[in-house]
Amino acid sequence: MARGLPGADSFSLVTPGLIQAATNIIGAPAFWGRYFKSASAKSPPEYSHKNEDAVLAQANIKVLPVAQQTANVNGSQAQGAADAQSNVTDILGTFPEALLVSQGGQFLMFLDVEGVSAQAPSLSLAYYTGWAQTLSSFSQGQTNGAVTILPCVYARQLDNVTWNTLVQANANSIPCHGAWVARYPGGEILTAASQFQRSNCRSTFWFGSMARTAPMGRLTSIKRTRTSPTFRLSSWTS
Repeated sequence: MARGLPGADSFSLVTPGLIQAATNIIGAPAFWGRYFKSASAKSPPEYSHKNEDAVLAQANIKVLPVAQQTANVNGSQAQGAADAQSNVTDILGTFPEALLVSQGGQFLMFLDVEGVSAQAPSLSLAYYTGWAQTLSSFSQGQTNGAVTILPCVYARQLDNVTWNTLVQANANSIPCHGAWVARYPGGEILTAASQFQRSNCRSTFWFGSMARTAPMGRLTSIKRTRTSPTFRLSSWTS
């Protein structure tokens, strides 16, 4: 059985029906992962505050921001920095600064790294350097230090390229504040992911098949999850 508070994420808009479907399986979700790319993005997975704010607020569910520029993550440092600025602008344009400050002022944002193809590559050190440094500095600069968005990464358990990149980034004093690990059925944790977990990451989340995680705040460990064809379910402990 999963331990901690239950949560979910979805590619589509969150609706009362989707929340009820998740609740029927794991109980009321405490958080829901949704995608953020830029303030002008209109793609289907992009979080829509007009359509989702009230639905999530009524259910007392927090939002987990996921940065979605999946095709870019093996790019240059300049590309990473530019994408981070777009991510921050999207977050600050969605949630009022006063609300963010009232919730503690520091929030995790997970970079979506799929590591499965040339169109969805593993993470490069140059890109992560630009993205991670800019995500925090730009969010602080835009809010006079009132809000800091902390860089985290979602990746597959078996994506050794990405985990080794994060180990090197940490050695370069570029931290990752959370690892969201998609652990598919079968097999044990590989060396690179476990090394990163032990030595480099301040918060580590382990998910089961196709799963993902958690919200505005600091988290520690994910244990198990169940899956659904419409949304993914997970749990976290603080």
